[in-house]
Amino acid sequence: MSLCFTHIYITMINFDKNFIYLHTKNTSLVFEIKKYLYEDEKYIKEDRYFITQRYYGPSLKEELSPKEPLLRPNGSSNDYCNDYLISSSFGNGNNSEVSLLVFNENNSAVTRLFYKGFDIIKGGKDVKVPHARNASETLHIVEKDDVSGIEVHLYYSLFEDSDVIVCKKEIVNTKQNVCFFRKASSLECPINCKNVLITTFDGAWTKERTRHTLNLSSGVFVNQSFLGSSSHKHNPYIEVVDNENKLHYAFNLVYSGNHKETVEVNPTEHSSVLVGINDFGFEYALNKGESFMTPEAVMVVAKSTDEITFKMHNFINNHIINPSYRYKDRPILFNSWEGSTFKIEEKSLLEMADVAKQVGIELFVVDDGWFSNRPNDQSGLGDWTADNNKFPSGIKKFAEKIREKGLKFGLWFEPESISINSDLFRKHPEFAQLVPGYNPFARRHQIVIDMANKKVIDYLFEMISKVIEEAELDYIKWDYNRLITDAYSNTGIRCGEYMHRFIMGTYELLDRLTTKYPNLLIESCSSGGGRYDLGILYYTPQIWGSDNSNSFYRSFIACGTLSAYPQSTFGAHVSRDYSVTGHRSSLEDRFNINCLGAFGYEMDLRQDGKEDLEIIKKQIDFYKKHRHLIQFGHYYYVDNCFDDDRYYSFVVVSENKKEAILSVVELSPGVPNKTWKFKGLNPTAIYEIEMRPQANADIKLLPKLSGSELMDTGLDLGSLYDEKDNNVFQKGIYSRMIFVKEV
Repeated sequence: MSLCFTHIYITMINFDKNFIYLHTKNTSLVFEIKKYLYEDEKYIKEDRYFITQRYYGPSLKEELSPKEPLLRPNGSSNDYCNDYLISSSFGNGNNSEVSLLVFNENNSAVTRLFYKGFDIIKGGKDVKVPHARNASETLHIVEKDDVSGIEVHLYYSLFEDSDVIVCKKEIVNTKQNVCFFRKASSLECPINCKNVLITTFDGAWTKERTRHTLNLSSGVFVNQSFLGSSSHKHNPYIEVVDNENKLHYAFNLVYSGNHKETVEVNPTEHSSVLVGINDFGFEYALNKGESFMTPEAVMVVAKSTDEITFKMHNFINNHIINPSYRYKDRPILFNSWEGSTFKIEEKSLLEMADVAKQVGIELFVVDDGWFSNRPNDQSGLGDWTADNNKFPSGIKKFAEKIREKGLKFGLWFEPESISINSDLFRKHPEFAQLVPGYNPFARRHQIVIDMANKKVIDYLFEMISKVIEEAELDYIKWDYNRLITDAYSNTGIRCGEYMHRFIMGTYELLDRLTTKYPNLLIESCSSGGGRYDLGILYYTPQIWGSDNSNSFYRSFIACGTLSAYPQSTFGAHVSRDYSVTGHRSSLEDRFNINCLGAFGYEMDLRQDGKEDLEIIKKQIDFYKKHRHLIQFGHYYYVDNCFDDDRYYSFVVVSENKKEAILSVVELSPGVPNKTWKFKGLNPTAIYEIEMRPQANADIKLLPKLSGSELMDTGLDLGSLYDEKDNNVFQKGIYSRMIFVKEV
């Protein structure tokens, strides 16, 4: 792996004249190897080199020319590390945020990394944690500090069918007895501009992934979580627009724990983005010969936000989602929670299942309350055995009754929490996060179990496996309702390593379960959408989007979530209409908003009259007919409700552009009429147009139109106002769904 300056031709990676070129179908990432010139020649012992990012953007049409190496003249404050480094560290004169901070055994924090060489790996670097699958080629770069012995290995992986590039770093201690690294970003990406627009997706419980934008022309912006998960507050996905060159960048992290994304703009130099594990409270020990692999960071560049969304969706579906569920239609489910809450009773559940089957539902899920010692949320977590008082014939027999009705069967779990009032806690209090001398911070009457403890993982694997096999489960809803407040393990894990080791334990449990039960569908949940990230999606192909199913809020939650994540991953249910802001919606309008994604119903269907059940049956028939298009079609938001909170509309288009569905929503009554436009159609094709029949709307016969007319001129549907609904709803939401098919 020595320095070589010959021309190497590889399918997607090549080397020429000190440049390493990484080419995807539509983008190029170029690194330049540069000789470092010292201020004082007498200290030179050998030539040293460093590696910089020279270019990242649309595909290059020609090779680049070398720039002169940066000098460090006497009396100058210019440092080589201001020249677009991809692995900056403290001690090299850098005056910007660094991606690596190491505390050495000589009591210094100095790390001076120099480039040592590169090679090219066919496929990707093997790792046991969540990562992008099926890489085509990987560039492996090695940097080293010869004094401390710290090596940094950078891995940039490319994919034949994607413009997304992923990067991770491996830190190796080759020399010291022990060192401690306190920061290890997975990705450092310089951007050649001095003014950026930053977009993040922030929120809270029931208000997840609300879009926020900020112009930054100087200073440092941080998007982060230190709650033990990717969190409701700040999703790890961010977008950065180069306001000078009009390029759109997007970044994400294949990780479910504490994350940090930093954007720094230096008005005299350039901008830089760091993505990785949050350094808050982080200090990881490396003994001699040990290494640490960071999570993979994801980056992509395009010319528009539509392109970014399209590229991210395809990448996640093709390279993150478990292959067992890649482009596999998700079942329509019924969840018992809103219909029964903790009042689990076999007879009533079987009655609900009868109605669910009648309307066409495919999967019946019993939510919280099915297991021992769980009359409410104050006890029972950790005791993962069915309550025989609630299932007199046993969970195995109950599951058989559900399957006899032609339904699949699933159960709710919350493996990462433990109740103080539980048999497990009484037997194994050391399994809980209990800091000596402190009373536990018992939110929701529960504390977090110690997922960094191998014995806990073994216990949970054994108990959950028994239930899976006894009930022959098809589905698990995997909930996680706590943030970490008592980060502590009785096994003696260092506090600076605990948060990371906790999420590694969760991954180990998920990996063992999905390996043993490859056909088991797991839907992740974290008080709704509190852990919506690529790390969890690696194991669970869908995530419950939010505990808020109110149509007004769901429009914003969907609009924000689907900017980054494909609709196949987005769990959304039609539930009872309820008001949070005064905005109400009919059963038909709730479907038009909530059908987008991994779809289901959550209510006591026994309370519905024949008219509503007939509406639900027709909705399900429509969904099944167009399920693959809805779940996996190319998604475009047309009317973004963050731009104008009066309207929301989205389009899903088939791969061959022969079919599409447009859903249009007026989020308040009395808004001005408008024309509704499609995106992504074949402009020269002629399309038949069909309005989904709705009980609260008259069907309008629409003429055949070309794709260009549907995209440029749009459809004039007149007012969506429903007089019938407005008699019930003071603030009504009105919608229509349009299906088009090429003639």
